[in-house]
Amino acid sequence: MRIAYGISGEGRGHTSRALAIAEALEAQGHEVLYVAGGTAYEILTQLRKPVLRVPALEHVLCDNRILLWRTARHNLPHLLRARRWIEAVARALEEFGAEWLINDFEYYSARAARLTGVPVVNLNHQQILTETRYPIPWRYLSDAWLVRLIVRWITAPPSRLTIIPSFLSLPLRRPDRVRLVPPVLRSAVLEQDPGEGEHVLVYLNRSHGAEGLLGMLSRFAPVPFRVYGFPTLIPVGRNIVLRPLGLGHFLRDLASARAVIATAGFTLISEALYLGKPLLVLPNRGIFEQTFNAWCLQKSGQGMAVIGRAPRMEDIASFLECLPLYRRAIGSGFEPGNGTVLQLLEALWRQGRGTTRGRVLFAESGSVYS
Repeated sequence: MRIAYGISGEGRGHTSRALAIAEALEAQGHEVLYVAGGTAYEILTQLRKPVLRVPALEHVLCDNRILLWRTARHNLPHLLRARRWIEAVARALEEFGAEWLINDFEYYSARAARLTGVPVVNLNHQQILTETRYPIPWRYLSDAWLVRLIVRWITAPPSRLTIIPSFLSLPLRRPDRVRLVPPVLRSAVLEQDPGEGEHVLVYLNRSHGAEGLLGMLSRFAPVPFRVYGFPTLIPVGRNIVLRPLGLGHFLRDLASARAVIATAGFTLISEALYLGKPLLVLPNRGIFEQTFNAWCLQKSGQGMAVIGRAPRMEDIASFLECLPLYRRAIGSGFEPGNGTVLQLLEALWRQGRGTTRGRVLFAESGSVYS
């Protein structure tokens, strides 16, 4: 079967999840054409994957906060030329002979699939915000409303099935078309042998304006920190090692860390919990999905979150002091959702292209957690 795979170019988490599923499909004999921009395109080309490049819709961040107007200005030129890109992707899908599109929050490929009649399976975490029910504190109602609009806009074309990785079980709005599954993890993570070293791994997805965090970490002199996401030539304290982003070093440091301090991306949280690492998460302010991830983590008791403000010395001190409590809450971790996703895809494909109306699957429940 020929499968197109659209991947958001924002950050590395989408690419990690997509590669875990796409490479398993390739191993089964399916042919995959990737559609991606930004970071996803860079990673896929390094891996010599067949990839069609499209513009990436990206956040502009400073001091761990989204800059809404600068984000809009950054993405507007791409959106003004969106029709041309959608038509180019549609032609590529027809030339490739795509029978299905799996879409991980990629704007152009989803609309190209609608033009060409290629059925769509959504596989992303963002739609947990639109497809599940959860309480929202009043002060975040406007953020939640805005992000729901954005998620629905990006994933607007109809899909046969939506698969949402999550480490929480939540009630579904459309259990006939949506499935919750455990987090999907790349094979490189599954192959790690976790240990417990002395260092704390630190990662920010955008470090511009957040250098104050390094100053705070330098005051915890007995604790070694291995820090990713910052320029490697800036001066830091003796207990801090700045690392360039690279898959091998990062995963080894993650597997052997005593704990993790990071922004609240879903993929890194999932990988850390799978490897038994407590987290202190610093969600990008103004990005409600990261706020939501931070709530979920804190609710689970497996880590700590600093939401809506910059971290302080006492936050880091409290986190380090409570590590034994978080480790007990993590326990033996979870079983990854990779196999469940592949089973759902195979069950759907056995039904054929068919109609997009009615129930997608005939299971009793919309969640594998139930």
